[in-house]
Amino acid sequence: MMKAFLIAALVAFAIGFGAPAASAQDEFLVVDGTHWQQLDEAQRIAFVSGVMHVLEFERQLRGDAMMAEEQTFVPYLIAAVSGHTVGEVSVAVTDYYVANPDDLGRPVLATIVRVYDVQSM
Repeated sequence: MMKAFLIAALVAFAIGFGAPAASAQDEFLVVDGTHWQQLDEAQRIAFVSGVMHVLEFERQLRGDAMMAEEQTFVPYLIAAVSGHTVGEVSVAVTDYYVANPDDLGRPVLATIVRVYDVQSM
């Protein structure tokens, strides 16, 4: 129960801190390129940092028992950000959306996977 609460809290932090405020009628906001463009650099860094913290927490929690790739996107994201700084990931996402304006509807997490050319979802 405590693990589930911690994971939920970290995900809420990663999404809520870096994303523009959702209206009261929105239940959940998937941050995409349109939202990303509205964020300033500090908010982008906060979003990516939150995502990377959640991924590290999940990696430490599961260790070698990571779920199969068909069951979760976490291994893809871990592979994508491994060896990169928060700032590098933020700039890469920004550059991707600038170069690919037709992909502004793509969620940021899927964009990270695509930017780093990981076999994706």
